[in-house]
Amino acid sequence: MRRLRVLLAWVVLGAACVPPCRPQPAAGGTRLISPYREYALTLTSFAPAPDRVAGVLLKTRINGGPALRLLLDSGAEQIAIDRKSAAKSALQVASDFLLVGAGDSPTRAAAAGIAERVEIGPVVFANCPVDVVRGRFAEGLDGVVPVSLFGGFLVRLDLPARTLALTPYPDGAPIRTAGFSATVPTRNLLLTKAALDGAREGYVLLDTGAAYTGISLQTARALRSRPVESFHMQGAAGAVGAVAGEMVEPGIRFRIADQEFTADHPVAVDLTTVSRYNGVEMIGVLGYPELRNTVLTVNYRDALVSIQHKRDGGR
Repeated sequence: MRRLRVLLAWVVLGAACVPPCRPQPAAGGTRLISPYREYALTLTSFAPAPDRVAGVLLKTRINGGPALRLLLDSGAEQIAIDRKSAAKSALQVASDFLLVGAGDSPTRAAAAGIAERVEIGPVVFANCPVDVVRGRFAEGLDGVVPVSLFGGFLVRLDLPARTLALTPYPDGAPIRTAGFSATVPTRNLLLTKAALDGAREGYVLLDTGAAYTGISLQTARALRSRPVESFHMQGAAGAVGAVAGEMVEPGIRFRIADQEFTADHPVAVDLTTVSRYNGVEMIGVLGYPELRNTVLTVNYRDALVSIQHKRDGGR
């Protein structure tokens, strides 16, 4: 049986893993080999079109190879790159698995390997699993890097300021939970409870790698969202491929903890397969268009996330 693994991003749509196919890291798994201290990483904008920013990038080197442009993706579970980048980075692949995402064709075969060294500015990891997809990612993109790679730190992602701040967890001291929402603890994805239009409740994925905000087909029916036009997006070749759905009426409200977000261009898509993989019903995905003016603080250790509009004091 092939594995499944999730990387739900609608610039690239991806993946999940179930036994028995992923190569296993050596004893100890992925580990930080740079000092465990505070870091501040600078991000750059990913603009697939001159007038549209669709995410943020981190320059990343794998096995001492060239700098790769990787999309910082809270909807991914592992680093994923294309075959050309894998070859340039001397990455050996050892197994196959299935990527899982949204849409009518939610799975696609991919390969995986283990990177001996991953450098992101001054932050250096060893023994990192890396997925290798067939074909190319979007123009100007070599792959994705998950926010959860930095889960050994308290993560503060300031999207308006284009900064990623990493702070060591205090020894034995609890992290304040005011304003934080619980996430599904069995996944390194930011799946948290939300209410849509004050009527539909369930889990929403906070996905910095998604070019659109989406709702499930069941949610669209429950909210009686009226279709506006057909929607079709080609995923990265070798990730999960094309996504078909419908643009629905704008103005759907996402309520998460004490924050509310309004989707200007929501898309209704099939989230059945990725919901099944994650073990919870996903009613939506809050993508980069709605997250771009926020600060995300993520405590992966205790499965908590805080999301704040920058104008509301997320400085």
